Amino acid sequence: MGDREKIIVGNKEGLIQDIGGRRKFCLPYTKKGIPSYILKVLKEGSCNGILKIDFVEKDGCIWFYYDFSGYVQLEKIIFQWIEREKCLTKELLHCLSKVADCLLTAENHLIPLKELSLDLDTIFVNPVTSEVKIAYIPGEIQDLTMQERIINLISKTNAVVDDEEWNAYSGIVKEKICLNNFGLIDIRKFLSEKLREVYNNDWPVKKLVREEIIEELFIKEEKNSILKKIFSFEI
Repeated sequence: MGDREKIIVGNKEGLIQDIGGRRKFCLPYTKKGIPSYILKVLKEGSCNGILKIDFVEKDGCIWFYYDFSGYVQLEKIIFQWIEREKCLTKELLHCLSKVADCLLTAENHLIPLKELSLDLDTIFVNPVTSEVKIAYIPGEIQDLTMQERIINLISKTNAVVDDEEWNAYSGIVKEKICLNNFGLIDIRKFLSEKLREVYNNDWPVKKLVREEIIEELFIKEEKNSILKKIFSFEI
């Protein structure tokens, strides 16, 4: 008998099983560590932004059976996109905007966002529909702000993706999120705007760089003009 198929999610090792024609992975938790109202939301399966979960209680533990049929972890699908020569910038911007949708949906279902881990192995993408879901991992309390968590997630994609266009866009996205003090709704809107920009331009990197340079020169000229007015005097 060969080794059973396993998966790593949120630094936890789960066992993959085929149950009732669905692909599921299971992880054990202690019930007392999970708020009852979150368990209720998860059991109802009404939050579309979260992977659906079935529950089995045994031996003092509650086992989560995550249904990830048709979904692939973000870290794996990135390499599929590379192999298929997909536009990584389009795929990643779309994925990130969907992640924001998942978070907003979870918040509407009273799931605290600090309870959701944003990582390359906890985010699942449907290769056919491009839909995104997040695996709820109990105990993964996040102390960072939402801005910091989104920026960290983008940086993790940079660590595995060596793509000039994505490097250019992701740098601008991270900077704007920070400088403009974006909330989650603002982040979702900005990602969508950048995605439309990519679809309207085949190769916008040079344009982006040129715009940044022009903006820097304009600011520099304004500063020089102000300094001249302050320090100019007649002899």
